Amino acid sequence: MNAKHLIFSFALAVCLTAPAHGALDRIEETLELDRTQLELPDFATDQIVVQTCEDCERLTLQVSERTEYRLGLRGEKVDLQTFREAALRGQAEDTLIYVTFATDGQSVRRIALGTPPSAASQ
Repeated sequence: MNAKHLIFSFALAVCLTAPAHGALDRIEETLELDRTQLELPDFATDQIVVQTCEDCERLTLQVSERTEYRLGLRGEKVDLQTFREAALRGQAEDTLIYVTFATDGQSVRRIALGTPPSAASQ
């Protein structure tokens, strides 16, 4: 195979694979918050209010019967009351909470109680 055929073959391969690399759509977003940045819901169908920084706008998200509450990022599913009790047990600034919500409608899919890195390494 001469150099022209090699270059043509390479160019053809690049052109044929280019359409396969489409843009990725973000379907959900997760926020890592400490307990002071989040008002936990009181009821299964409620709203939560998130403020990621002192000067940031408050974000209101909708929780529903379909929202999952987890103790740990991949931990067991629990009901809202059990989750609230666990989240309120520790120091507010040492309790990390991960809120995952749909980007198309602001509905909360999952709220998980995490452990801050400093506490996990002790």
